[in-house]
Formats: sequence, C-alpha cells, structure tokens
Amino acid sequence: MTDVVVLPTPPFWLAMAMMRAMDDYPDVRFWTYTRSFGPRVGFDVLQLTRCRNLALYMSLDPTNIAMGLDVFYEHLMNSPRSRANLQVCYMSPVNDFADRWRAAKHTTRSRQNWDAAPPFM
Repeated sequence: MTDVVVLPTPPFWLAMAMMRAMDDYPDVRFWTYTRSFGPRVGFDVLQLTRCRNLALYMSLDPTNIAMGLDVFYEHLMNSPRSRANLQVCYMSPVNDFADRWRAAKHTTRSRQNWDAAPPFM
C-alpha cells in the first residue's frame, strides 16, 4: 500500500513560490492578476500584498464583484499602508462598475471602509 501525503492546495504553493522570488529580487517590480480569492481558496491575497515589489490585481466581473470588493476592503482595513499593492480590474460587456460597486456595498461585511477609498476614480 502506498502512503498518502496530503499537500496544501496548489494556490498555496504558487503564492509561496511567488513570495520567495520577490524576496530574492527586491529591485524587480512584479505584477500578477488573480481570480483566486475568497473564503474557500488557499491563495492568500492579503499575505501576498505584504510584498512591497508586487502589484496584485484582482480580476472582477459581474459574478464575483461582491466577494472581490469585500476582500479588497478587508485588505484596506488590515493593511492600509500597502493599499498600492492591491488593485481591482473589472471586466464586463458594459461599463457598469460604479453601479455594481454601489449595489455590492450594501451586501458585504466590510462596507464601513467603502466610503474612505473607492477603487475607482
């Protein structure tokens, strides 16, 4: 019988590898985007934003905007100084981000931070 080894989810390994590379090359500016965020994902968005030489873009669309904005504002609450490291990008056939942002604001747990810094100008 073969022993079974349970490993962390692949996104965890990816995040750790990215953090090691960024630590090894502090003069290089890295960027990435992800749709992997939220409570059931092993990819720790907030941990990655501690890397000063990373710009991390969360890819939002009409199906995940509320959860993505909640993670974004949770980050603002926990790490306001690294705000520049985490950004959102939104893809939709129509330009409805501002409307969806206002609608999501009323349904998420971190809404007290939303008025302080909208993710769009």
